[in-house]
Amino acid sequence: MIPVGDAAWRFDLPAGADRASVLAALRALPRVTDAVVTDRHALVRFEPGRPPDEAGDAIADARSLVASERRLNVIRARYDGEPLDTVLAAVPRRPAPRARVSAGAIGIAAGRTGVYPFVSPGGWHLLGTAVGFSPFDAERGAALSLGDVVRFEQASEPGRDPVSRDASVATRVSHPALAVEQIAVGSTIQDLGRRGRLHEGVPPGGALVPEALAASNRAVGNEGGAAAVEIALGPARLRALEAVRVALDGRAVSLRAGEVLEVGATGLAVHYVALEGGIDVPVVLGGKGTLLVARLGGLEGRMLRAGDVLGSAGSRDATRALSSEGDVAMLSSSEPVRVILGPDDFPESARAALLGSNFRVSPSSDRVGTRLEGAKIPWTGADRAGSTPMVRGAIQVTLDGTPIVLGPDHPTTGGYPVIAVVVSSDLGRFAARRPGEVVRFRS
Repeated sequence: MIPVGDAAWRFDLPAGADRASVLAALRALPRVTDAVVTDRHALVRFEPGRPPDEAGDAIADARSLVASERRLNVIRARYDGEPLDTVLAAVPRRPAPRARVSAGAIGIAAGRTGVYPFVSPGGWHLLGTAVGFSPFDAERGAALSLGDVVRFEQASEPGRDPVSRDASVATRVSHPALAVEQIAVGSTIQDLGRRGRLHEGVPPGGALVPEALAASNRAVGNEGGAAAVEIALGPARLRALEAVRVALDGRAVSLRAGEVLEVGATGLAVHYVALEGGIDVPVVLGGKGTLLVARLGGLEGRMLRAGDVLGSAGSRDATRALSSEGDVAMLSSSEPVRVILGPDDFPESARAALLGSNFRVSPSSDRVGTRLEGAKIPWTGADRAGSTPMVRGAIQVTLDGTPIVLGPDHPTTGGYPVIAVVVSSDLGRFAARRPGEVVRFRS
């Protein structure tokens, strides 16, 4: 058992264990919020400080579990990527991941192959494109289950675009409250994320800075995890369509019909606008937040844009409102971000570089991960076979030594090793840093 931050454990799977049965056993344990199983490892997630007692026993019993039924899935492929003979001669991952890999791309690395379900960074070599393959939808979840058999067949015709089925749900606004007149690229509807979907390949998502989301919701009497607007950097202009009460970063404001809420482009990396009653969007796979990489949740699975209309989800209860501006102000602290070293082994020089260097937030960062500029993490290990489960806050180190801190929309598994994991209570403070700001770590 190896700690992965303060809210997960990782285990080595015994040889011959049926992974699908192991996953089912782990997910059934008390206090386990989710579990992920790969070819060599299992990971259980839990509330910080409340680990499950029986996880080790479930892993130890894995050899006796009966193999589950395996389904055959046929995926049609258009091989239009790197030459196959070149890729097979370059089995390790790329030294640095591509910043963007298209959904439906077929990749190969470290003796594995797979289909990228979302637009995301990726370090695998690309062979081609899956044609007409939908990794999951808004109702059923993932199309593939652990242990399924997949066969690729060459597509003889161009076929439909990859990942052709849109997993979003159309949004009908029954009580219009706010009109978006201007908003920064990357702004979305967010809540506190989706639990229990990691095993399906669905990231947890949720607010980049959960404390700021909760502070704005509390200021207008909402539950802390109600759906609200997450504004990336800024600026934004929201016009009231009726008399409403909103909160910006924990400060409540009453607007008359026609009045405008202005959000500047200063302060934290993200701002949160909560609407009294919460923002009315459908529940998709257990959450209301937007998961951009999968095109689901929020407002039709996409970024907000000028012309959008946002409605109120519930009744107003001003008696529950609590001023929370101070909670948001504390997030601007420049104190070092706390981490827990591991779970992967690195030389002392690498750990010293992580804890002794000043890094800067790269402008190329997004909700999937924050790239850090500055010192390289010295690491000479070979590309490891297979992928391991990932969590938010994991600090991956690419083969060229670049540290990347995984965000709420992170891939659920990854192949680059993890040198440390950000402490859960510091995740929001880290994500609040704007591009160019300095980040330091301490263990």
